[in-house]
Amino acid sequence: MEIKKNFGYIILANLFIPIFQWVGIVPDRPITAIIFNYLLSIALFIYFIIINKKEDRNLVLLFFCYNLIIFIIAFFIPNSFDATKILISIFPSVFMILSFFYFKKLSNAFFIIRVLVSSYLPIISVFLLLSILGFGFRHFKGYDFYILHPLILFVPYLKNRIWWLFILLACLSLSMYQMPDGRAYIVSALFPIVLVLSHKFKLLTIRRMLAIRVFLLIAPILVFLFVLANTFFLKSKFEIEGDSRSFLYVEVIDHLLTHNSLLWGTTPGLGYSSSMADVEYFTEDGDKVEYYDLWKNGRTSSEAGICDAIHWGGLFNLIVYFLIFYKYSLHAIKYSRNNLCKLLGLYISFRWAFIFIDGSSLYTHQYLSFWLILGLCSSKLFRNLNNGNILYLLRSGIAFDHQKFKRLLISYSKL
Repeated sequence: MEIKKNFGYIILANLFIPIFQWVGIVPDRPITAIIFNYLLSIALFIYFIIINKKEDRNLVLLFFCYNLIIFIIAFFIPNSFDATKILISIFPSVFMILSFFYFKKLSNAFFIIRVLVSSYLPIISVFLLLSILGFGFRHFKGYDFYILHPLILFVPYLKNRIWWLFILLACLSLSMYQMPDGRAYIVSALFPIVLVLSHKFKLLTIRRMLAIRVFLLIAPILVFLFVLANTFFLKSKFEIEGDSRSFLYVEVIDHLLTHNSLLWGTTPGLGYSSSMADVEYFTEDGDKVEYYDLWKNGRTSSEAGICDAIHWGGLFNLIVYFLIFYKYSLHAIKYSRNNLCKLLGLYISFRWAFIFIDGSSLYTHQYLSFWLILGLCSSKLFRNLNNGNILYLLRSGIAFDHQKFKRLLISYSKL
C-alpha cells in the first residue's frame, strides 16, 4: 500500500506545479511542465505494469494501446525538428490515460482527493489572491484549476462544508477574474455547481439523470454532424456569433478526407492546415509569440478534445473514446447505491459534451481530473457504498490516517 501511496505523491507533485513555480522552487518555463509530465508518465506506466490484472483489460486499455501506437507511428512522420519537439512535448498525454488504473483503487483516489481538499485548495486560493492583488507573481493559467471543478461535487459530504464551499467558490471566482474570455472554463466550473444545487433541492430523479445523460452524450454529436453536413454537403458556412469551434471541426475533417484517413486518422505527426496559422499573436508587452509560427507547417492539436481524438486516431479512436464515456456514466448512474456516484456519472456525461468545445488532453490537470472521476466510478466498491458509507468515509478520510481509511475500505468490501 505504501508503494501505491508513493505513486500518488508523484501525481500530486504534477498537480502542484503552479505552486512550485509561484514560490520559485522550479523555473516558470514550459520545459518544467514537460519534465514533470514525463516523470508522471514513467510512474504511471510502472504502476500499471505492477498492478495489471486480467480484469483491467477493458476499453480504457484499448484506448491507451491504440493511442500509444498512434504516437509511435507519429515519430516517424515529422520532417522538421520543430515538429519533433512538439511531438515530444505532447507524448506524455498518452500515459495520463493510465492514471485510470491508479484511481480505480478506491484508497488511491480518496488519497488524492483528501490532499487536494485539505492542502491544494487552501494553498492555491491564497496564492491566487496574492496574484490578483498584484504582487508581481506569475498569473496562473486557467487549466491549472480544472482539477478543482469536480471537487465541487464532494463539498456536501465534507466536514465544515460551508467553509470548503466558500474557499472553492472564491478560488474559482479569482481564477475566472484572470480569464475574462475563458467561456469554456466558466461552463466547466458552473456545471458541477448546478448539479449540487439540483440535488440539494431534490430535482434529480434517476429517470431525469438518465435523460440528461442521453442528452449530453447525443446533443454534441448532432451539432458536430450538422456543422459538417452544412459545410461539406450544403456548401455553406455555419456561423454563430462568438462561435470559435465549428471551424476546427471542418478543418480537421477536411484534413482527414484529403489524406483518405477518416477511419484511422493521420496521427499527430501530420498536422492539419489551419486558418489560425495566418494570424500573428502578440503578448501584452507587444512581443510576437513565435510558438504559433509552428502552425504554418500544420497544426498538431487544437483546443477541442474531440478534434484531437479524431485527428490523431480517426473514427475508430473517437468511437472507443465515446464508449468509455457511455459505459462508465451508465454504470455510475444506474448501478450505484449512492448519490455522489450518480452525480459523478452525470459529470462524466458532461465531460463528453465538454470536449466538443474544450477538454484537450494536453491540459494535464484537466485530463487527470477526468480519469480521476472515471476511475472512481469504475470501482465496484465505490458504487456499492450507500450514502451513509460515503458520508463517513469522506468525513473521516479528510484526516491523513491512511491505515484507518484502509481498514474502513476492507470492512465495507465485506458488506
